[in-house]
Amino acid sequence: MKKLLLAILLIVSFSGKSQISIINLPDYFSSIYELEKARNYKSIDKKTAFDAINKSIKLAQRNNFSKNLANSYYIKSKIFDFYAQYDSSFIYYQLAEPIFEILKDSVNAAKCLINIGVTHYYYNNTDSALFYYQKAKIFLQNSNEYTLLAKTLNNIALINKKLGYYNEAITYLQKTIDIYEKIDNTEGIATAYQNIGIIYWEQKNYNLALETFEIAKNIYENNNNFDDLAAVLTNIGLIYSDLNDTTNALVFYDKAINLYRQTNNKQGIATVLHNKGSMLNETKFYDEAELLIEQALAIFSEIKYKPGIFLCKASLSSIYTAKKEHIKAIKTSLEVIQLSDNQQIAHLKDAYWILAQNYQSISNYKDAFFYLNKYVAINDSIFSLEKNKQLNEIRTKYETEKKETEIAILNKNAKIAKLEMERKKRKMKIISISLIIILIFFIASIILYFQKQKSYQALVEQNIKLAQFDIEKEKQNIKDEDKTKKVLVLDNEQKQQLSEDIIEQMEKNKVFLNPQLTINTFAKTLNSNRNYISQIINDVFQTNFNNFVNEYRIKEARKLLLNPDYQHFTIEGIAHEVGFHSKATFNNAFKKFTGVTPSFFKKNSQKK
Repeated sequence: MKKLLLAILLIVSFSGKSQISIINLPDYFSSIYELEKARNYKSIDKKTAFDAINKSIKLAQRNNFSKNLANSYYIKSKIFDFYAQYDSSFIYYQLAEPIFEILKDSVNAAKCLINIGVTHYYYNNTDSALFYYQKAKIFLQNSNEYTLLAKTLNNIALINKKLGYYNEAITYLQKTIDIYEKIDNTEGIATAYQNIGIIYWEQKNYNLALETFEIAKNIYENNNNFDDLAAVLTNIGLIYSDLNDTTNALVFYDKAINLYRQTNNKQGIATVLHNKGSMLNETKFYDEAELLIEQALAIFSEIKYKPGIFLCKASLSSIYTAKKEHIKAIKTSLEVIQLSDNQQIAHLKDAYWILAQNYQSISNYKDAFFYLNKYVAINDSIFSLEKNKQLNEIRTKYETEKKETEIAILNKNAKIAKLEMERKKRKMKIISISLIIILIFFIASIILYFQKQKSYQALVEQNIKLAQFDIEKEKQNIKDEDKTKKVLVLDNEQKQQLSEDIIEQMEKNKVFLNPQLTINTFAKTLNSNRNYISQIINDVFQTNFNNFVNEYRIKEARKLLLNPDYQHFTIEGIAHEVGFHSKATFNNAFKKFTGVTPSFFKKNSQKK
């Protein structure tokens, strides 16, 4: 009997095809048990779930249980996803995918690839996202996972749309619809049609857009899907708004609002109110537009939706400008600038333009010229003819301020010349006017060129001359003249002292921990002014104020992440501890200065 048992052991131990030896059977079943335990506790107890999955991973690694290891990595990613720790889940999807691929488990490999692609898309790495989606599509083509394949094709379509490849995007969306029709998934069909409608809308092919939106609308109505139905009704309203069909646009907007109210979707309600207000602003119903956008702003403020607040402020500044409420327009535009970020360049540019217009309207040509230059600097394309004309008008007024008599004479001469030209149509007069137009365009081209190159020295010199002219013309007192002519200049000794004071405030007093710190409050702390502070930070530290402060905050956060006393802090808690308002801003800043995300840094630093 002993010899028979020994023979069985030898056969099992030396069998090349067997993954599990008799000795390792307990580990194998323990690994499966811990894996299922982690799956069951994912949404119940985070610590228990992670403890179980980590045990499963160790057992699988120690015994080379490839399938258990891949499944454990995958489940760990899903746990991280459940708790919105996407940077961490990204790592384990990447570990699981090649093992699934070796095991020829194409469906689970595709699921990992899709999640990897989603993370790349979130970080705007569209080429990488497209690569992983395409690879997932190949793995799913011969499977029965039709819903997963359809979602993958939809994601590929959205990336093509983002890259401007509209025909390719529509082709993939049509393939998505074919799959959803095969499995009778009406919600998926409606979503795909809505995406096609948006592409047609962006191409200004309004008839096709309305046709596809109508298909989506009918499906959502049949399914009683009120939120998605409201969204497609809003899109139809936007098309009618583009077509200047205000009546139909208002009908669809109101239907959308009623549906959003049934589901208590405050963001949806505010979005439609803003759309209605914007349309009424375009049709010059300014009072009605102002009321609607103020309602939208109140809702966005209540739910703390910053992009919505920003859009409402931008729209209100345009309305105030149209109503000639210049002070309100200026105040609101300055708030828009404070709220803006790198993703809202177009609205920031509009805010600069509105400020220039309103400062011009109240005869504050100095500030008008200042914000006009900011507008030019942010605008990479050449101004339209209308903008060029307004630029020249502001520049003319700025350079000839207090010369009303000369301007009146020039206007009178211009009218006489125009009457003579219309009455006599003399050849010499036409030639003269043509030469003047050519000269104006030539001068405008030179001005735009120097503005494009950011050569502001000529503007500074011109401003000084104008200031001197105003002083002589208005006979201001000598003390005010001296203040006007001063230029912010620091000698080397002052620069050295102020640099040391700045470093002391940052490194010793750690003023950067104050989340409300601005360059103005910092200047007050140093008994200085923001211009000197900005000059020192730019010249000495070779950066701007925000980057300067954020670098100190990130350095402090890096120390806290390594400090055992702060291990119980969340990433968001660390962010607030060092002076950041939000986790997202902290994540972006941390990655910018360190090259990795804070969660990745924390996890890997603990290992070491």
